[in-house]
Amino acid sequence: MLINKKVVPKRIKQARISRGFSKVELADLIGVTRQAVSQYESGKIEPSWVVLNEMSRILKYPVDFFRKSVSEEAQALVVFFRSKKT
Repeated sequence: MLINKKVVPKRIKQARISRGFSKVELADLIGVTRQAVSQYESGKIEPSWVVLNEMSRILKYPVDFFRKSVSEEAQALVVFFRSKKT
C-alpha cells in the first residue's frame, strides 16, 4: 500500500473522466464542492483520507491508483471507440 505517497492530481481527473462523471456530479456524490474537485485535479489541495476513500468507492478504483505516478507515455495515450458498422 502506498500510504506515504501523495495523491497524483492527474489520476483523479483520469478516473473521473473514465467513469463518465462531470466535476459537479462527482462533487455531489462525494459530498464536496465542484471547486474542491477542481482543486484536487489541479493539485492545489489534496483530498482528505475520507474524501479519497469515498472517491475510490464511487469511481471504483483502488486508493493506490490515485497515488501512482502517470508515465509520459500513458498520458499521451488516447483511446477512441468506433462502431464497425458502415
